[in-house]
Amino acid sequence: MYREILNLLSEWKETSKKPLLLMGEKGVGKSYALRDFGEGYFDSVIIMDFKTQQNYRYLLDKNLNISDIERLLEISNGGEYERINTLLIFENIDFLKDGNSAIRFLIDNISDYRMAFTISTDEENYVDKEIIHELEVMTLYPMSFNEFLIANKESKLADKIEKEDKEALSDEDVELIEKYLQIYVFVGGMPEIADIYVRTNDMNIVYKQKKNLLNSILEEFENIEDILLKENVIELWERISMQNEKVEYSLTDNKRYSEAVEWLLYNKYIAIEHMKNGQRKLFYNDIGILTGILDLTYEDIDLEKLFTSDSNIIIKQLIFEELRRNSNINETFLKVTI
Repeated sequence: MYREILNLLSEWKETSKKPLLLMGEKGVGKSYALRDFGEGYFDSVIIMDFKTQQNYRYLLDKNLNISDIERLLEISNGGEYERINTLLIFENIDFLKDGNSAIRFLIDNISDYRMAFTISTDEENYVDKEIIHELEVMTLYPMSFNEFLIANKESKLADKIEKEDKEALSDEDVELIEKYLQIYVFVGGMPEIADIYVRTNDMNIVYKQKKNLLNSILEEFENIEDILLKENVIELWERISMQNEKVEYSLTDNKRYSEAVEWLLYNKYIAIEHMKNGQRKLFYNDIGILTGILDLTYEDIDLEKLFTSDSNIIIKQLIFEELRRNSNINETFLKVTI
């Protein structure tokens, strides 16, 4: 599935010798994007996932020995390989006991490889500042509307939107955009869910898979050991979807939820917008998560009704996502949707 970050990854390979740190929320496709990139631009791709492969985690947590690591790399690749044409992907570096020491060790000892690290936590709080300066940092978000169109074989329409300032959109184009925007609001940009829609075009299956995703997130919340924090995290998670003009700032200002806000932000379950007046607003990471928590079906989504209400949380979510992906916001996207 096409992701725009592949262009940035290609540029990184050609112009930067720094190791890459790819950050992003759980489920946005960091691993898939790196593997797809590696297979297209390198002769060999070696992957160590510290979340699922305990032997790799043990090796970096307990025994920082370069000889053992190089032997393991050779075994993982099925034999000898050329370092300069090999991409090493270290997934979920935040699952190590001391990811900073591991990153530092790898940078110092195998710098002749091209390396990429992934994390699902806040890099500003996880990775030491002196290490961050030695890394090329990128962020992957859920699929944009543009990527969603391309995934649905509508690349010509996506191109028309990009070039709208030079060539006006036809009524047929606008009608098609509105059709796909309604689908996008329901499906969202999480690659796993978007892929299900692309393959099946079945909204009932998409609805069920969204529920499965939300249930898996709640199961992760249930694993929080601090009982009070767990209760506040679960309650806050639900309440974000209820925000309106009167209460949208209350969640971040409420001392009761302060720890829960920081926990959800650090673990990248939510995002935050900083306002000029010093206040903050909370958002989910993806429009599909919001419509899932609101328990909306595809038929429930009425674009005309949604986009004529300035206080509607759905339009605010869409605008927030577009803004954080691109500070030079696509004006056509907003013209069509608002």
